[in-house]
Amino acid sequence: MDHNGLTTGYVVMYRDITENKKAEYILKESENRFRTFFENIMDAVLLTIPDVTILTANPAAEKLFGYTEEEICKIGRNGLIDKEDPNLRGCQVVGCWGCFWCLVVHFCILSCK
Repeated sequence: MDHNGLTTGYVVMYRDITENKKAEYILKESENRFRTFFENIMDAVLLTIPDVTILTANPAAEKLFGYTEEEICKIGRNGLIDKEDPNLRGCQVVGCWGCFWCLVVHFCILSCK
């Protein structure tokens, strides 16, 4: 502005967000593919973290365990397995992954004698 208060110029700033928009689109598509897989697979799938907390369960898990997703998450992994079940005697964990993303099915791999 000049000394009379009149505008004498403009400052224009811009930022190219093309790459951000592409990344958002790719992420959204990936999430949609995962959600479609997760909701429609016939196997029970639990998304968990190493402390045995269940973050989400798919409809097949609800059917298998006879609980709603909310109930499954509240019960946790340890609440879904009957440790006194004679069919599980001699079973031990032989494979268990600790990272967040590969814990889609995380009852671990059991080796039973």
